[in-house]
Amino acid sequence: GQMAAKSVIKDVGRVMDYPLADTNKLAGLVPETPKITFKKATSTKDKNGNPNGDYSQGLVDAFNSEDETVHLLMERARRLEGGMRQPGVHACGVIISRDPLTETLPVMPTEGESLLTTQYDGHFVEPVGLLKMDFLGLKTLTVEKECVAILGPNNPRVPEFLRGADGCLDPDKIPDDDKETYELFGRGETTGLFQFESDGMKKWLMALQPERLTDLVAMNALYRPGPMEYIPTFVRRKKGEEPIVYDHPLMEQYLKDTYGVCVYQEQVMLLSRLLGGFTRGMSDKLRKAMGKKQLAVMEELKVKFVEGCLANPKFRIDKWADETEARALIDKIWDDWRAFASYAFNKSHAVCYAWVAYQTGYLKAHYPAEFMCAQISSEIGNFAKLPGFVAEAQEMDLELRLPDVNESGARFVPTPDARGIRYGLAGIKGVGASGDAIVEEREKNGPYAGFLDFCVRHAGTGVCNKRVLENLTRTGAFSTIEPNRAKLFNNIEFAIKKCQQKAKEQASAQANFFDLMADGGEEKVSDSELVDSPPFSPAEDLKNERDLLGVYVSGHPLQSCRRVISEVATFKTAQLADPEAVDELLKAQPVDKWKKKSNPHLKEERALKHLDVRMVGILATCTVKLGKPRPDGTPGQKWAILQLDDGSGGFLDAFCFAKAWEKHSAVESCVDQLVMLSGEVAYRVNYEKDDREAKKNPAVGDLNFTVREARPLSDALAELSTGLRIRLKYDDPELSDKAVRIRRAVVKTPGALPVFLELVCPDGTQVEVDLGPTARVAVSVGFLSELAKIVPQSDTSFRPSDKIYLDPPERKPWEQ
Repeated sequence: GQMAAKSVIKDVGRVMDYPLADTNKLAGLVPETPKITFKKATSTKDKNGNPNGDYSQGLVDAFNSEDETVHLLMERARRLEGGMRQPGVHACGVIISRDPLTETLPVMPTEGESLLTTQYDGHFVEPVGLLKMDFLGLKTLTVEKECVAILGPNNPRVPEFLRGADGCLDPDKIPDDDKETYELFGRGETTGLFQFESDGMKKWLMALQPERLTDLVAMNALYRPGPMEYIPTFVRRKKGEEPIVYDHPLMEQYLKDTYGVCVYQEQVMLLSRLLGGFTRGMSDKLRKAMGKKQLAVMEELKVKFVEGCLANPKFRIDKWADETEARALIDKIWDDWRAFASYAFNKSHAVCYAWVAYQTGYLKAHYPAEFMCAQISSEIGNFAKLPGFVAEAQEMDLELRLPDVNESGARFVPTPDARGIRYGLAGIKGVGASGDAIVEEREKNGPYAGFLDFCVRHAGTGVCNKRVLENLTRTGAFSTIEPNRAKLFNNIEFAIKKCQQKAKEQASAQANFFDLMADGGEEKVSDSELVDSPPFSPAEDLKNERDLLGVYVSGHPLQSCRRVISEVATFKTAQLADPEAVDELLKAQPVDKWKKKSNPHLKEERALKHLDVRMVGILATCTVKLGKPRPDGTPGQKWAILQLDDGSGGFLDAFCFAKAWEKHSAVESCVDQLVMLSGEVAYRVNYEKDDREAKKNPAVGDLNFTVREARPLSDALAELSTGLRIRLKYDDPELSDKAVRIRRAVVKTPGALPVFLELVCPDGTQVEVDLGPTARVAVSVGFLSELAKIVPQSDTSFRPSDKIYLDPPERKPWEQ
């Protein structure tokens, strides 16, 4: 790695013992443009004489600073810029030689590497006669291996023809024509399948409806920057909706399987031999030039290709007998190949990737519980990915169940009926390796009879410590032994003392062999010694699950809030997972004329549109960040990422940038509370950073939610609603009791929203009763949960005010 402008300032400042905060301020004056240099950042004009957008006056002032230390630091940084900082080591490249490497090239030891490292750069290694191989690890193969291990040997659900010598399923015996597997791909249910996981790929798989392995191979090669534009053509031609066209009849021989679309490097190699008479060596040279983007080498080969085609009698047929027509076609073919060189992918790689994806797809289609257990276990402890996997499992009708010391494995395992997934003990935060010890002891000496039995059996080990026991009890890992989590949690100190007493007895050999024989065996401890305790509230149980398991398992805190969310929110998190549905909504929005005018190169219409939405849910996390300093030295502004859970599936990261955060930073104190976020959903427009004309090459990225307003739901409802209406039947024998309980719940959570009882008489008439000025409520998860115990959600509603209808303020061009 070389010393870039920003990093060299930090390095020089470190060596000079210059204060870290001041060094970072100086480094912050360097623009964020990739590969920026001091020369470019301090020039007012670019190389074409136009104003330089990367000019930094603050950086110029630093170089000319009257502070001698700053001036010296910057001058030293200027002199060192571009120098070698440290050698780079290829992540997986291994050099192979028939002779000792020291006879061919210089080597050196490198910190953190067990093998010696070459002192030559990678592109010098092969020309001196050595072989460079890249050995890549693939998590998907680990998932496949674990899935097979979970199924185990001689499993009656695994047919004989799939079993290997050890009786286990052998992935290499999976047939390549399984209908159910291709149907799974056709439904887009490819989460967890290597290189077929993205939303865009799922969309095209559903359009393609693959029926054979070659379809998956082609999609794997096409779904990459560049060739993606040919996917619609490929799909239409496969379905017979568009005629298959070849530039020359000879080309059908090698393009027939891909419906006339050039997809692989190998196709170009074969066509260069067929059309231009290339030798195998020449076609391989063309492949290398394409793969390494060596356009200059391709131009050298073009001359030979033109000569070969003109001299080929099989090419010079029909209208191409005319040299002018022949040259025109040759130029077109070569130009297509030159464009192809910027993204060409080789078929050998695509086949391997598609085959691995097909194998795992087969396991997912036929053994869904085992596959999802292996998939989730591969990311055990990764709470960021867990909600997505859980949502996928639920769509497959697999229920995630709480961890259990008597049923769970250390990793995720299927339930005995293969219809559910038992949470792995090692996946509980703070438990980790103790999960293996819990399972090992259970398998060795039988199930745990009680909480104290569990603690005593692990006396003197890392399992019987306060943190592990707290997290096990809070997540319900003892629910089959004692459903009251709070009771066990509050008896942990007592249990630890029991363990310490047991450890002392074992150490002093007080319980000797003859004592045990006289007592008929070792004394069993009983949970009857535990002190009773009131249980945690359902909300506390769910919060513990989310904090320690990464997801809600036994329920969801928003189950009692569905009504309020449906009445107030206009958009749900789950909708972001369906780009096609959002596209339909965006099509109804007017094109942003100002944005289109200022960015004339934006071709994707959807990038010019936004959808104003309002979302309601629990604020799971609030991460405040500090923006980067400006070139003039002004400190960066605070902004935040608000993670919202609206119960529709997974979490949503909403971006609250500096201007909005300045107004609504109070929402930071509302974590784990109901909030309302208003803003816009739009496609992020990315630009190719390495392109010198970056802004001429936009690419439409993921859907984003940008927040304009964030506040507690109780505050928002004070404006959006004129009151909470609760419907009760006048002839209900429990009417009086329900009214008292409702008022009691309202008084417990005082706020600003009026509460009305709507009494429905037997004749259908309705009477509305205002509970009075002292009965004003703050809507919260706890209040709605309490209310749901009294009346069904269908009997509660909010009176809308005029402000509940979305009428976004008109935005000025500079605000967009």
